[in-house]
Amino acid sequence: VLLQLELPFETVRTTLELARQASARSIVNTAPYVPGTASLLELIDVLVVNEIEAGQLLDRPPVSVDDAPAAVSELRSAGPEIVFATLGAAGAVIEDENERVAIAAPKVDVVDTTGAGDTSVGAFAASLAEGKSPSDAARFAVMAGTFAVQRAGAQAAQPTRSELEQFIELHSARA
Repeated sequence: VLLQLELPFETVRTTLELARQASARSIVNTAPYVPGTASLLELIDVLVVNEIEAGQLLDRPPVSVDDAPAAVSELRSAGPEIVFATLGAAGAVIEDENERVAIAAPKVDVVDTTGAGDTSVGAFAASLAEGKSPSDAARFAVMAGTFAVQRAGAQAAQPTRSELEQFIELHSARA
């Protein structure tokens, strides 16, 4: 079950409770942040935040790249099995029970960041559904979000699977 906070808060809470009862994995993107979201953390299996939302959940300013690993650990200790924090051009940090990994984003010319978050979350959820490890899913998501910032708009910026695979191959060769 993939949720974000543009839905009514009680709808999100009820859906999370039903997902838990059905043993269905829940993935929650805390965008846009809604006060009270911290009360949902114990119901969330996979939490996706950006640096601003991570700070809001922890009742502090936006999380810096240097603070992100500790913030991810702190959020994970509140309930989620996996916490994936996106950090814009700096990439992301992901933590599960086995590892915490910082993932760098390739450098690209940014046209529009509007669709980057949604693209990243969709790629992350799809990768998890395909059985990829959380860290591999996060790497795929960072590449998808990075691809998206090179185009204008939200939906129009989302790559096809083929475009994304070519982008990953190109940037893997440069690494």
